[in-house]
Amino acid sequence: MKPKKNILLEEENGEAILFDQESLLTAWLNETSILVWKDLREGKNLKQMISHFQELYENLSSEEAEKDILTILNHFDQYGFIEQ
Repeated sequence: MKPKKNILLEEENGEAILFDQESLLTAWLNETSILVWKDLREGKNLKQMISHFQELYENLSSEEAEKDILTILNHFDQYGFIEQ
């Protein structure tokens, strides 16, 4: 799974949007979604993302991290921002 090439991430003051240059679809991202998007761009797999989240958020279980990440990835997929 990886981000489509035509998707732009625009960040400012801790907020961000994803913009699909083809469909013109725009999505606002929260802090967690921004991290998932950046991890995707770096080519990280689910296991690596979970590990990254656990490094950043104290007391976060791998199960909670996985659930949150998969929810975000599902949203990215529904909006057509990623490809398999």
